[in-house]
Amino acid sequence: MVAYIAVCIGFMVVVNIVCNIIINIVTRKRELGLLAAMGMRKDKIIKLLIYEITAILDNVIIYSFLVSVGLSVFF
Repeated sequence: MVAYIAVCIGFMVVVNIVCNIIINIVTRKRELGLLAAMGMRKDKIIKLLIYEITAILDNVIIYSFLVSVGLSVFF
């Protein structure tokens, strides 16, 4: 039962992260269009987005590890 709850929570976290990444891209559509209009190539824009997504995921992994270690000490 505990494993089922952990899998459900993990799935919700993954869906939340993916939704945040999609919302980030959609809301920055005008900025990305401006970068393209100023001459930035499409591959460079994609590389920029990949760097940002990697930075977000790195922070998520680090903070979730720290929280899980902290919670495992108390429980």
